[in-house]
Amino acid sequence: MTPLDRAPTNAQLDQALLALVTPVDDALLADCTRRIAYGQDEGLRRAAATTLLAAHWNAQEAAIQSGVVQLVLDDPAIIAAWSSASRSVKWLSGDHALERAVQSLLDTRVVFMDYPTEWIEPRIRETLDERSSLKIKWCVMTMAALREYFYDESAVSRLNAARVRLDELQLAVRNGARAIREITQMVIDEHASPTSLSEEAAQEAESRVVRSLHLKMAQLNKTLPPTIRQGETARERLLMYRICVAHGSLFRSQKPTAVYELLHARGVRTLDRRNVDRACQSFATKTKTRGASEYRRLVERIRQTSAGAANL
Repeated sequence: MTPLDRAPTNAQLDQALLALVTPVDDALLADCTRRIAYGQDEGLRRAAATTLLAAHWNAQEAAIQSGVVQLVLDDPAIIAAWSSASRSVKWLSGDHALERAVQSLLDTRVVFMDYPTEWIEPRIRETLDERSSLKIKWCVMTMAALREYFYDESAVSRLNAARVRLDELQLAVRNGARAIREITQMVIDEHASPTSLSEEAAQEAESRVVRSLHLKMAQLNKTLPPTIRQGETARERLLMYRICVAHGSLFRSQKPTAVYELLHARGVRTLDRRNVDRACQSFATKTKTRGASEYRRLVERIRQTSAGAANL
């Protein structure tokens, strides 16, 4: 493998990631949220949404040009990977992109009009994150994948173990639901003889259990990668999976050429192009719907880690 000392340090990657996801000022967010959520004048609401978006986008543009971010991005392989991945993108005009983003913020009033501001602000912040530029999202997901690759050597074994455990728990849930169905159907009459309740009542009891855990299981399934085959190139396969998740969400394609380019980044082991193509193809069906949730997870984790470190 290329010597690790050629790769960005863990601290450099942390600083770059934090710069890219630093949220807008709390006071500005609170003021604009009140105007957007409770304002009666549509023009003033739209002005507040535009102000908030401008602050968000300007901060991200400044971040991507900052020294801490450019220190990581100034790698020919990363530059080539972004160029390859984004080559076929049909970019929206500035006015069109702004209008869509403004409307997404204005729509929060429909849902949250009667809710207190402290309940609305997280949704406004989440909407701002969703409206981050394509390049910001790609950089965040790519840098996070590289940080895991370089500095989390146990990631593959840990994630594989979590996948096995999740599969076990899903089986346990199904068995438990069936058991509840049987218990619901069975009652003991005065002669201590088991009788059965209606099939409809039993099915409803089983469905309640399944519904209560379905959402959580779905979230975990989207977070965890498929089982990564252990071996000499296991970490490279996990890295390729992470990049395929980003590309599937942002570009609707795994972009194998871009993945191959990224494997030439400083400190990364380069694999044969045919192996890269096969890996991307194998990940295709597993990465289509995971990118948006993965980006949100990364942003929240980076901010929480930073907040925790600041409070030490």
